Amino acid sequence: MLLDEITNLPLEGQAKLLRAIENRQIVRVGGKKQIEVDVRLIVTTNLNFYQEMKRGAFREDLYHRLNEFQILLPTLQERKQDIEILSREFLLEANLQLDKRISGFTPEALTQMQNYNWPGNIRELKYTIKRAVLMANNGVIEPHHLAFVQHDRDDSRFETEAWEEGLSFGEMISRFEKKIISNAITKCHNNKTKAAKMLQLNRKTLYRKMSELKIDL
Repeated sequence: MLLDEITNLPLEGQAKLLRAIENRQIVRVGGKKQIEVDVRLIVTTNLNFYQEMKRGAFREDLYHRLNEFQILLPTLQERKQDIEILSREFLLEANLQLDKRISGFTPEALTQMQNYNWPGNIRELKYTIKRAVLMANNGVIEPHHLAFVQHDRDDSRFETEAWEEGLSFGEMISRFEKKIISNAITKCHNNKTKAAKMLQLNRKTLYRKMSELKIDL
């Protein structure tokens, strides 16, 4: 079982998790019966466990119970040779999700990604590629499609506002997708078919995205 971002778990939840690990028993939500469990746990975090324990945000006893074996993954900044490989995988995934046919990246776009520090690591790369696929309209991703990398005036303002409001990468992407789709529909005078063609999406994908993003135009 994978528990992602374990350091985000509140102290009350940490106590319950420690008890479940120690007793090898759980109680389902709304239930009363103790259920025996036998699982292997893998937990992840992008924070420093020692710093979190020092400031009282993570239980030391839970840390020692979980810390039987540790794998330290280098940041994306430390393994930039993986950026192109990961980008192409995320491109395929975004094409499927958005029903688009973006074939790849221009050399300039790849250079921009290689030169960026990626403070959000792989998650930031993934959502940057998805957003670029949504914006691309000529079959390839160019530098100006990489708004979190190529900081032009408008996009950097969007990025700064998003960070100041404490949004996750997923929330930032959803906000920008909503902005792009809403603008396209407005420019096409509420003609969804024309807006879909402008965005290089089929109508079903456009309507699905409008529903997901709660766009009512």
